[in-house]
Amino acid sequence: MRKIIVYIIVLFCIFALIPPIEVSSDVAIRNVFVYPPIINKNSQIVFFLTLNEGLLISEKLYIKFPDGFLVPQIINNGQISIGDSGEHPLSVVVQENIIEISISRTIMRWEGGSNGIPVSFSSLSGIKNPATPYIYYFEIWTTREPFHTLAPIYIGEEIGGSSVSSVKVILTNYYASKNSGYDISFQVSITGGLSVNDFVDIYFPKGTIIPKEIKLSDIAINSLSPSKAVVKEENIRLYLPEILTIPPMWNCNIIFNENIGISNPEFTGNYAILVSTSKDHGIGVSNFYNVIGTQVTNQEIQLNPSTQLNPTEITLKFKTSNSGMMIKEQSKVNIKFPKGFTLSNNIKPGSIIVNGVPCLRVTISGDFLSFYSPINVDSKEDVVIIVKRDFGVVNPEKIDKYEFYFNTTSDAQLVSSSVTITPSTISDVSVTLSNSSAGQVSKYLINFRTGLSGRLDPGIDRINIVFPLGTTIPTLIPNSTVLINGTPTTLIEISGTTITVTPPLGINAGSAVSVEFTEEAGIRNPVTAQNYVVYVHTSKETTTIASSQYAIKNVPLTTVQLSPSQPDGLNGFYKTALSINFTVTSATDPNPTVYYFFDSNSPAVFSGIPIKSPEGIHTLFYYSIDREGHKEETKSIQIKVDTIPPVISVLSPKNNAVLSSSSVIVRGNVDPGSSVKINGESIQIDGMGNFEASIKLTNNPDVINIFAVDIAGNSSQINLNVSFDTNPPPLTITKPVMFQQVFKLPLIVEGKTEPGATVTVSGQAAIVNEDGSFSFAMPFLQENTLTNIDVIATDSAGNSTKRSVSIKYSKSIIMILQVNNNTALINNSTYTLEAAPVILSGRTMVPLRFVGEAFGAEFSYEATNKTIDIIFGNDKIKMQIGKKSATVNGKEVVLDVAPFIVNGRTLVPIRFISETFGAQVNWDGNTKTVTIVYPKT
Repeated sequence: MRKIIVYIIVLFCIFALIPPIEVSSDVAIRNVFVYPPIINKNSQIVFFLTLNEGLLISEKLYIKFPDGFLVPQIINNGQISIGDSGEHPLSVVVQENIIEISISRTIMRWEGGSNGIPVSFSSLSGIKNPATPYIYYFEIWTTREPFHTLAPIYIGEEIGGSSVSSVKVILTNYYASKNSGYDISFQVSITGGLSVNDFVDIYFPKGTIIPKEIKLSDIAINSLSPSKAVVKEENIRLYLPEILTIPPMWNCNIIFNENIGISNPEFTGNYAILVSTSKDHGIGVSNFYNVIGTQVTNQEIQLNPSTQLNPTEITLKFKTSNSGMMIKEQSKVNIKFPKGFTLSNNIKPGSIIVNGVPCLRVTISGDFLSFYSPINVDSKEDVVIIVKRDFGVVNPEKIDKYEFYFNTTSDAQLVSSSVTITPSTISDVSVTLSNSSAGQVSKYLINFRTGLSGRLDPGIDRINIVFPLGTTIPTLIPNSTVLINGTPTTLIEISGTTITVTPPLGINAGSAVSVEFTEEAGIRNPVTAQNYVVYVHTSKETTTIASSQYAIKNVPLTTVQLSPSQPDGLNGFYKTALSINFTVTSATDPNPTVYYFFDSNSPAVFSGIPIKSPEGIHTLFYYSIDREGHKEETKSIQIKVDTIPPVISVLSPKNNAVLSSSSVIVRGNVDPGSSVKINGESIQIDGMGNFEASIKLTNNPDVINIFAVDIAGNSSQINLNVSFDTNPPPLTITKPVMFQQVFKLPLIVEGKTEPGATVTVSGQAAIVNEDGSFSFAMPFLQENTLTNIDVIATDSAGNSTKRSVSIKYSKSIIMILQVNNNTALINNSTYTLEAAPVILSGRTMVPLRFVGEAFGAEFSYEATNKTIDIIFGNDKIKMQIGKKSATVNGKEVVLDVAPFIVNGRTLVPIRFISETFGAQVNWDGNTKTVTIVYPKT
């Protein structure tokens, strides 16, 4: 690398004859060396700088690489050297394509002499040349010299093969856009000898103007005119004279006379000539030569507007130099736009004005805008150029300071002027309220439009709304109550009167935005009536913009009067009927309308006549609306009215009750929440109003006093007259008798107790007559088992007497009788007969009543006519003593022997028993025994 630098310094000695250029007071770039200057190559890059202000340790040198160069984001400071001794910087910081170099030693002003201080980047630094052949401009400035100095370099294409060497060029005129002669020399390679039909290609820097037709007499190759010359853009191909031979390793010298018409590039800077031949196809690069020029002064540039992403009008002002005269339709103005500005592809003639005259010849190439002056401009004359907004220039999105560079054909040195892009802002901020009444909750609808750089990304960007002082903001607002373009927000942040919301969906730049705070959000208007504004900005457009004014109006003020004015009962209750009246005042309406309603009822208009409050605990709501529609916030008051005494319901004892004991339990119910005293003693009440207490009667009869007071203080009482009786009622059972054998159901239980008592037989209620007699039919009994029948009589006082009787029920009856024997057996039980069975006229006669009652028949005897009536189930039987016939259900039946009486008992033929009662009769003649089975099996 040292050899290359030394080589470059030697080349600079050749440039000693270059005329001086107008130098700015900031960093001067003496030369730029890129090796190789070939597209897509990693190159060594050397800058030769002259500093008018020295740099101290740690101060900064900035180099901005042109767009197209690939600059790695990390460059090792060992890959950069500064000065002839090659010191490395303290540190290197890369931001996009700007390299910030911290100086490791003090650099004195003018160090490096006329050649400049070398600043070298190794090819290992990773910096790569652009992919497109072009003139590229480097920008250099320092901490002390902030003006951006430009240095152009041409990066071209690579051609394969051997190449010529020691390419040198000297110009007769180094001024930009001026015709110049060129003295070019080089050495062909060892295989590059030239003879007839061979050619040399000369590649002039981009921007060099070459006439399409040139005279061969104005060109010399080793003092001889070429046999042919072919022009193609910046390339001239020269064929060797027929008599000329250039041996290998020999020098070749080509001279272009100044009057041939080759014009230097219109931009100042460092350039080089490229050379190849028909034998040496590779490119040989000449020394750099500096195209110089004067520069305009008093330059100034303005944007209107200067906000980001806005179409803008550009005003460019400058003064031409002493030699900067501009010729109508010949002199050109070039403006290099900073990165980020957008130039329209549609050129509108007349949209560029020079000192009031429209330009018609306009071109755009990359970031260069070029146009020919439509007027003559003298030297040292002020120039005002306006690029109108309809030309289509759009400001960058990024808020930053931007450098414009420009020159003219006459003042070719590029100069710069900076502008600052200001933030775009939202616009058209307005506020609409659903309720403009002071101090009340309202829906707030805030509309605005995003600016050209105001795109909002969902879930990321923020909308900030600052409400005026006096607005009441809840500490917590649900997301569902804030809608952004109709969709609930995803995040709400509250700080004082500032609410920050996050859009749930993306919002494009230049779009209308609505932020709606519904009434459920709970934002309350200021209490002072006046005009207010809100302030809005977004995270993309941070300039706070005030809304249009919105008015908060006074509202009516309604008061309520109650009569009586204070509760006259307990616990805040009114015990008397409550009268309610309203009064209202308003600054704008003498007679606002008053509305009221209880609980969830519909509002009613107050007519001016006092209203009565309903019984119970209710909430009264009221508000007023004036004639301008301003609605007072709904107020409420709780009213408790209870004018009804508590209702006492006594479950036991009943009034006039006769009790069985002097100790009595009083049970009842009263209005929940009431207090109860019984005979002056407080008792406990459950939540449902039920009460129960045990008291002792001191008198007989006595009075029980129950006194209740409800929660409102209303009272009521009940007196119960009671007495007590401790004697149990008398009780006798007349039927059945103890241990009676029962063969027929139902069993009738009969007896007597005192009037008014109740009787149960085996737990079932019996019928009790007024005289205290009772009866009960038992339809079911357990067969062949001794059954206890419990009879209980209970008087009105609750005293009771219990009697029991035991009976045995047999469903089948086996009766054994023996002639002339007074003993009988029924189901193995022995019975004594008053009249024994006898045989009369060959027929066995048995006692009728004994047998019939055993079967369950009922008998009645009429002594006058000596008739016997028998009821047996559904059958009615009639007989007469001494008569040989009987009637069964009215049908006459003939008897074998007429009934007769023995010892007061009627005897009948055994056949009558069999046929009439359905019994089976068996006769044992040996023992004269009769066996009767009922029912017949």
